[in-house]
Amino acid sequence: MKITTTVEAFVAALKASVCEKKTATIPILNYVKVAGTQIIGTDLDLFTIIPFKGKATGKGEFTISPKQAIAVLAGEKGALVIEYKAPKKPAKDEVQEQPMATLTIEGTVFNLPTMNVNNFPLIPDVPEPAFSMDGDAFSLLLKRTRFAISNIESRYTLNGALLETARDTVRMVGTDGHRLSLAEVIVEGVPYASDKAVRTVVGVGALDWLKTRVNGSISIAVTATHQAFVTGGNVLIARKLSGTFPNYEAIMPNKVEITTQVPSASKLAATLARVAKCADERSGCVRLTLGPESTLHAESYDRGSATAKLELDVEGGPITIGLNSGYLLDFFKVAGDVPVNISLSNPQSAGMLSTEPSDSTFRYVVMPMRL
Repeated sequence: MKITTTVEAFVAALKASVCEKKTATIPILNYVKVAGTQIIGTDLDLFTIIPFKGKATGKGEFTISPKQAIAVLAGEKGALVIEYKAPKKPAKDEVQEQPMATLTIEGTVFNLPTMNVNNFPLIPDVPEPAFSMDGDAFSLLLKRTRFAISNIESRYTLNGALLETARDTVRMVGTDGHRLSLAEVIVEGVPYASDKAVRTVVGVGALDWLKTRVNGSISIAVTATHQAFVTGGNVLIARKLSGTFPNYEAIMPNKVEITTQVPSASKLAATLARVAKCADERSGCVRLTLGPESTLHAESYDRGSATAKLELDVEGGPITIGLNSGYLLDFFKVAGDVPVNISLSNPQSAGMLSTEPSDSTFRYVVMPMRL
């Protein structure tokens, strides 16, 4: 077989198709499959199908080590010819020769080892998409929820984000059990009937792959065992997380005693960062008081204390609640410099931060800390 392409297209496809290898004891997972003018990679949880960009021709299948190929092509550019010839069956008492793939650049030939392509895992079929949406809108959902997802692998059902559709709405929810982030965008025409609505948990591996690769629109499909995402000509198929995602609706505050609006989220974030310098290093706890006199306060045995007055228009209260400063700063970092609403019920109930309603909604719930 013979494939003609460019170094830039081949290397870009290799890098996009490489999945983190969790099962290094299976040698074939250290290889990708070159199938004509596309590359297929997998770690058994994720499957990627990446076509070569630009003009490319060729047929046939073989495997190659992406690590080795990227290494020999480093610093190269321009036309690339890839060839592979299956080895002949050895005669009796002869040793099977090592099959090689050859990469030719301006007369220089690199011979790279391959493995039997028949040992490469089967790729699940790509189902018909359930819906499509703007890539920027999907990236916004991802940005507003990824940071709140648990990083503890033993909490399996929390190692992903819930993705679901409602009437003209696509929603994504992430939580680690201590805080919850919910983002929504308006997408007209998405399926929402009980038998067609999408509700699936997307693992962090798939989310992190998509984070830097959503290009243009994105189409999403869901089967009983997998999710499929198609964007910019690239395909990602992810194994669905098993288990039940927490009932996030039960966590959202439903009885609010005090609500105030912060005109500048970045200004409050700067104040919070200063006060948090005196917070306990382990807990990061700060005291937020909302009322006629609103303040932020932090103190610890070895760091001293800090208090900042907040110029907020608050009716009622006061209510003082302990919150993790790191969790709050995570929200402000993602929210940007926009007006933010703060809603509190009582010191023992979760506090909520939210951005102003528009074509997208961002709500963030943080569990209280004992003072």
